This record gives sequence, C-alpha cells and structure tokens, in this order.
Amino acid sequence: MTRMTGSPFEGTPTSPFDGTVDAMADLIARTRDRNDRIAEFAAMYGAVTRRVRALSEVGSFDDADRMAAFVDRFAARFLGAVAAVDAGQPVTRSWSVVFKAAASWRPTVLQHLTLGMTAHIGLDLGVVAAEVASVPGGSGLDGLRPDFDAINDVLGSLVPAVQAAIGRLSPAIGLLDAAGGRADALAVSRVIGVARALAWSSAVELTPLTGRERAAAIAEIDERVAIASRAIAHPGPVMSSILLPIRLMERRSVAEAVDELAKIDG
Repeated sequence: MTRMTGSPFEGTPTSPFDGTVDAMADLIARTRDRNDRIAEFAAMYGAVTRRVRALSEVGSFDDADRMAAFVDRFAARFLGAVAAVDAGQPVTRSWSVVFKAAASWRPTVLQHLTLGMTAHIGLDLGVVAAEVASVPGGSGLDGLRPDFDAINDVLGSLVPAVQAAIGRLSPAIGLLDAAGGRADALAVSRVIGVARALAWSSAVELTPLTGRERAAAIAEIDERVAIASRAIAHPGPVMSSILLPIRLMERRSVAEAVDELAKIDG
C-alpha cells in the first residue's frame, strides 16, 4: 500500500482549527483517486473535525483554544500513523490492524469505519487527553472533562448522517435500515460510546504517569485495542459468511465512498 505524503500543515490558517482541517483535506485528496481505503475513514474524520470547528466558532466549548490544541494533537496521531506507513516505519498495533484491513478488499465499509474509530478513539483519544491534561499550568483532567464530554454530543449528532451514508454505500445495510434494523447506527453508536468511555479511563490512568511508565501503560492499552480491532477485522467464520454478501453488494469506488462520507457534516 503506497501513499504520497506532503507537509500536513501547509498554508496560513485563519482559525486555530484550519491547519488540521486542511491537513485532512490534503490527505483525502491524495488518497481518494488512488482507491486507497484509508480515505474513507479520513473523509468521515474530516467531516467531524469541520463540525467541531463550526461549533467552537459559536462558543460551544469552555476553552476554544484548548479544544483547538486538542483536535490538533488528536489528528496528528492519525496523520502521523499514515506518514509512518508511507515511510515503511512501524505504527501502533491498533493502527496496524486498520492499515492491513485498508489494503484488503474484504472488509465492508462499516467494518472499515469501525476499525478506524476503534483505533483512534480507543487508543489515541486517551493518550491525547492525558497529554493535554498534563500541560503545565493547565486545568488538568477535571477542567478538560466538560469539553471532552461535549465531543460526545458532536459525535452523537452525526450518527444519523453516518448511518445514511453507509446505507447508500452498502445496499444490504440500507435495506436493513429501511426495514427498521438500523444495524449500522447501533454499531457506530456502540463503538463510539464504549471507546470514549475507555478513552477517559485511559486518560485517568496515564495522566499521573511520565516517561517509561507512561510509555509502558500506552503499550498495554494499544495491545487491548488491537485485540478488539482484530476481532472486528476477522470476526470468525459465521459472521464472515454473513458479511461477505454484504461486501459483494458494495459495488462502489473509494472515491464514491469518500464523496458520500464527506457530506455528513452538512
């Protein structure tokens, strides 16, 4: 899997979030036409970031500058993982599962998006929360908690749009939705809820640690998240036999998927 990378923060941002938004847009543009499935997760992620920027501009967060720094650090973990893979360098176990799945035809769009969310929320979010909470002179975890929780509302508000996009990209899941199954919405909501709860627990665990102790704790969290991710990517023979016809009906290009997923913040 080969991707081209450039400077992720080119240009002159006009708001604290613009560098991250532009970096994500650059990544999407450089991967969608090459049929690189990592662009699908990036498209959804970019839409979430734009929504957070819009809400910050109308005062939805306690500390807009801190939230911008948080979003910047958080996105850098994903962008850094992509850059590492492009350079042939190792990535965390959690992201390794995502990139291997992205290089494979077999995972459904729902699996792929769920894998990205599991790695990024389950591992990266807790790490970044601990980093931001540990900044000298900052408000610590207690001060961060209201804005951390506010992101839950942002993600929750986007679930219906994500569900609709997945239904358009995956006809079988779309039929389930039409029949009242809502399998994708339940899956996305559950992944987000569980992963963010675990992320906060990880932040509580990591914040008082430094140096090697923090690195060792992060490695343990990474392994736990990777185990969960491998179960999503390879759910066993019975579930795989159910998912195969769903995947066979997903006759669309990565570019088409990106275009649908990019709309979810609209």
